[in-house]
Amino acid sequence: MRKYISTSIFALLLALSFNYQPLWFLSFFALLPLFAVERLGIFFLYGLVFYLAMYFPLLKANYLITQSWFLSIVLLMVFVLSLTLLQFGLSYIFNRFIRFLPLSFVLVEILRLYVPFDGYPFDYLGSLAANIPTLGLSLHYITVFGWSFVILTINWLVYKILKENERKKYLLGLAFLFLILGILGIVRLESYKYQPSHLKVAVIQPFIPQKDKLKNSLYTLPYLVYLVNQVPKDVDLILLPETTFEEIDKYDQFFKAFKDRNFIVGVSHIIFDFDRLQLYAQNQALLVVHGKVKQVYVKRFLVPFGEYTPSYFGWLGKLIPYLDNIDYRAGDRDVIFNFRNIFFLPRICFEIAYPQRISPLVNYIVNLTNDAWFYGSWIIKRHLLQAKVRAIETGRPVIFVNNNGFGGILTPLGQYIGNPKRKILIFQL
Repeated sequence: MRKYISTSIFALLLALSFNYQPLWFLSFFALLPLFAVERLGIFFLYGLVFYLAMYFPLLKANYLITQSWFLSIVLLMVFVLSLTLLQFGLSYIFNRFIRFLPLSFVLVEILRLYVPFDGYPFDYLGSLAANIPTLGLSLHYITVFGWSFVILTINWLVYKILKENERKKYLLGLAFLFLILGILGIVRLESYKYQPSHLKVAVIQPFIPQKDKLKNSLYTLPYLVYLVNQVPKDVDLILLPETTFEEIDKYDQFFKAFKDRNFIVGVSHIIFDFDRLQLYAQNQALLVVHGKVKQVYVKRFLVPFGEYTPSYFGWLGKLIPYLDNIDYRAGDRDVIFNFRNIFFLPRICFEIAYPQRISPLVNYIVNLTNDAWFYGSWIIKRHLLQAKVRAIETGRPVIFVNNNGFGGILTPLGQYIGNPKRKILIFQL
């Protein structure tokens, strides 16, 4: 019984390191139970407790979809069990052959880029590096997967130091690892030079409750008009979050009313496919210049069950009417927005979690999102962490534009410049 209790406590420590930025150091020993007792039951228990602690805020989103607390809990448990079996169960199986857990675990993280469905690359272990002063800047060179390997290797070395009588080689290995990471971090710190674009931008985070977006969208429009009117006239570009508008006639009128303004804004609307004779929806980011839509990006990585229902889960629509609604369709390419020869790469919602190469043309990444679906600020802070990881990895500032707070800029040196609660933020890029 004692080992199960201690395993659960260590799993909670790892969850704490994700949810509270100053506690990143807990990750350096929180995975010790996986090295101490290499049994499937321990791996499963650890993953179950960890993911429950990480994802209980999804209950709010589930309830908004199902209108049933029972179904909300069932959906959460199915999600948590699936992720536990994938990340921790498969890591255990891989480790039976590879015999080195850091490598086995990272291979499963890479696999999660592609499965389940279109991939689930959220909350990678290596994301925690973005909160580590100086050392974390080595993300730029070794990526989030490299840092997942590093964190697990540190846990392995700590375990060996605690267990073995001959500790010297493990202590030296730990010191050498920190030395290399420190050198890489300092090199990145000294080599990065920011090139200002001399644009003034406004980030608007309207704090509209999700239940109002779903049921009272008509009444949110005057509020948005009010907020835009508060933005100083010398601002070059106004950024509005994901799904700010959900009906084409609303945002068409809005842009015409503000034709002296320029926007990057998230919208969604329903389209009729005349070839297939069916309706579908798209989650888009628009670049609007003087009242005219100049460029459109369609979200490429959709959220299963939130934006579409996988074909072999169609039967769930009988239990959960929301899942029987019109599916979203994914875009098939990136679009780089060109505003006055400054180039912005749009990312919608949790697309920012996908590691990828970006064009050398890109000056800024813009992450438009709406995290009002979730309880509290846990998910928002972890979303912000993913944005920070991408900023460090790519060397591009990420502008985080969220409906319900923590808007701001994540710099390639891991700094957050913003305000969690202010509705209008002004930045000189």
